Amino acid sequence: MLEYAINHLEVGDIVICGHSDCGAIKGLDHEGKDAYIPLWLNNAREAKRRVDDRIQMPKTPEEEKTRLRLIEIENVGLQLEHLRTYPPVMAAEKGGRVRLHGLYFDLETGELKKMF
Repeated sequence: MLEYAINHLEVGDIVICGHSDCGAIKGLDHEGKDAYIPLWLNNAREAKRRVDDRIQMPKTPEEEKTRLRLIEIENVGLQLEHLRTYPPVMAAEKGGRVRLHGLYFDLETGELKKMF
């Protein structure tokens, strides 16, 4: 699909957009309770590990909210890393035919920020 979009539709921009209050990211802390969740979240586990390795475990609800936000943002960057491993994306980005963007949407404020 990406190869077709880049090479035939000449898509010039690919956007990964994460958002606040993400149920998928929250689901990383509750694996094993639902059969489908572990497979669905495979690509986000590394973002959780990276953040949890950098910060102390939260002691308050506000600290937990901050932790989840950090994981949501880290996951945007991680998915951009994954995209860059696909040969068609790698070649198109290197050749200047495609640009990758990592955005984060705050549902509470309505603010959309470019993170990567």
